[in-house]
Amino acid sequence: YPAEYVNSPINNGFVTAPSEFIEQSNIDSWIYGHHDRNPPEFKIVNTTLLTNQLGYAVHNECPEFDGGKFIEV
Repeated sequence: YPAEYVNSPINNGFVTAPSEFIEQSNIDSWIYGHHDRNPPEFKIVNTTLLTNQLGYAVHNECPEFDGGKFIEV
């Protein structure tokens, strides 16, 4: 969760928590989005979780968006 929503009573209406699924998988990378924030990459066991969200460009929501960011598959 983005920090400002950590204790929000409506969080579960907007997110899923696939931690257990990821922990038991053999997935190298999990690409996620749709909360208009770009936290640093992190790991759950051996899976790297990453995002690169633009958000609403007209509001400059995600100034850290990197148009040149990619992962090699």
